[in-house]
Amino acid sequence: MPRVIANWVPRLLAGLLGTLAAGCSVESPVPQAVDPQDTQLSPARGTGPQGPGSSQPAPVMQLPALELLSSPHSSLHALSFEEALWLERHGYPTAEEIQSVMEYDRERLSHAVRNAKDKKAAALLGHRLLEEGDVGRALAAFQAGADLGSLYARQQLAIVSVHRVTGLPLDEVANADNGNLSVLIAQLEVTRMLGDHRAGTLVEEYGRNFDWRSHGRGVVRQSAQIMNAYGQYARDTGMPPAGPDPRPNAARWAELQADPDALVTVYRRAHSYP
Repeated sequence: MPRVIANWVPRLLAGLLGTLAAGCSVESPVPQAVDPQDTQLSPARGTGPQGPGSSQPAPVMQLPALELLSSPHSSLHALSFEEALWLERHGYPTAEEIQSVMEYDRERLSHAVRNAKDKKAAALLGHRLLEEGDVGRALAAFQAGADLGSLYARQQLAIVSVHRVTGLPLDEVANADNGNLSVLIAQLEVTRMLGDHRAGTLVEEYGRNFDWRSHGRGVVRQSAQIMNAYGQYARDTGMPPAGPDPRPNAARWAELQADPDALVTVYRRAHSYP
């Protein structure tokens, strides 16, 4: 489908967010000072913009934009210190953690979810259970992470749900019927509305076979319902909502897609697990 047909959907959803944010009590969190020693970032003293003695993380590498964009889990990388903090705040594991997921102690991850309310641990537990073929428990783990505020876990929950319902392999979920894709894309759009501009790449990936002309308004309607339910859950549980909290570097990521030969700096996030 030509991209122009689907372009009205993000615009409608952007307007919808303004309406729903107040009604659903989905408010931007108040920025708080962050001690880098309390984050999952790797400190590199003397390398940050604050000068000698600062604890800003050092860039881990420079590589061509095309290499970054085509790498597995490219959206888990950070182009700045602030984006690295955002990924940690919203429960995004690192690409290395996902690739090493079978090395983790499952009980340790489960304990971290139950007792420490660790949303990243919930996402990693979901991936571990998926690798073991336990789709039902993987969904429960991703649901736990989503309930704790992980936008990443919410995205994975949507994808794996379609995998389970349709029986399609995970790498073929984009070939699902329009009804299931409508629900999936609506869930992904909600994570974009809550702040993750990189969710747009997932919408493109899973929406490449979607009939936007016939079902696009259904995506908008379902996104509204999901946002309402999300806000109601936050009110009922007293848990602070996850957003809207815009992910940094939206313009920079867009520039990389337009200039794949550009060199990009990627920032390190330390591994919490195993």
